Amino acid sequence: KPLKKMGKSIVAACDLQEGHIIAQSDLAYKSPADGIPPYENNRLIGKKLKKAMNADELFSMDNIE
Repeated sequence: KPLKKMGKSIVAACDLQEGHIIAQSDLAYKSPADGIPPYENNRLIGKKLKKAMNADELFSMDNIE
């Protein structure tokens, strides 16, 4: 339980539009560890969003093309 609470997940650093190509500056890392861990950020960078995201929303591989 402490690892989940204190761990981090990748979230949107700001509001992102549908079709946006993800850059490092679009990523933020926040607790808890409910989503994609920070060490997997290379799976997101350069990929395209299928739908818009709000700031602080967890990234999901289902939303990535």
